[in-house]
Amino acid sequence: MMVNSENSSLTIRSFNVSDSGLYYCCSLYQKYMIYSNSTYLQIRESSRIPDKAPAGSAADGVFPLLTLLFGTMNAVLLSALLILIFIIQSYRKELREERERVKYRT
Repeated sequence: MMVNSENSSLTIRSFNVSDSGLYYCCSLYQKYMIYSNSTYLQIRESSRIPDKAPAGSAADGVFPLLTLLFGTMNAVLLSALLILIFIIQSYRKELREERERVKYRT
């Protein structure tokens, strides 16, 4: 529940049918309880949503395909990163060697 000087809210994260009922806010001002408008909340039971799509649906092949796709992308990106690191290290080595040659010439 969040409360500030102007607004308040109630968030029910886990609920069931027995949570249906009349909800209202009240506050204490001096020695008086001040009640706001009430709200009636009715929770209805609904049919359970299946955890898995029916066999033979389009969703059957999606997960393995996405797994393969993202696995391949990770491998390609990791390879590209390693190649870039190798190129940068080679370039730095050449730069150091060039600096050493210039240093010994002067």
